[in-house]
Order: sequence, then structure tokens, then C-alpha cells
Amino acid sequence: MLENVLKKANIPMDRSQAEWQQPYADLDHVSAYAVNSLKYFNSEGLILGADDAIQPKHNATREQALVIAQRVFNKFGERSDSRPG
Repeated sequence: MLENVLKKANIPMDRSQAEWQQPYADLDHVSAYAVNSLKYFNSEGLILGADDAIQPKHNATREQALVIAQRVFNKFGERSDSRPG
């Protein structure tokens, strides 16, 4: 869902340099279709996980969703080229 929001806002996502911030214990639980996006969001500091887990099968709480939204705004919100046309 986050990827679709960033695409709609015309925010480029260069995944070529994306790396996991740490060797999360549950990376084998990330669905194949989501690996590149989740790795990008993690490398950009948008989704960080908890302790040694990225928690790909958990639902985000309202609080976690707000933290992610704040991180997205802080990272991309001031860009003039990120506003939909």
C-alpha cells in the first residue's frame, strides 16, 4: 500500500542500492512479491521493525501507521516534485 501511495505522489523509488538495516530473524517470512519494496522502505528508514524482527505478517497498529506516515512526510513531504499533478 505504501508503494502505491509513493507512486501516486510521483516519488521515485530507486531500489538498486537498498539493503536491510540489519539481519532480521524473520526475513524468510516476507512474501516474494514484497521483498524489494520492504527492503527499500527499511533501507530508507520508513519501516524499521522491532528488535530483531521486521514482522512482515503482523498488522501495523494505528500508532505504527502514524509513525510511518510521519517518516514519509519528513523524508518526502517538502519535495515540490512529489506533489500529484
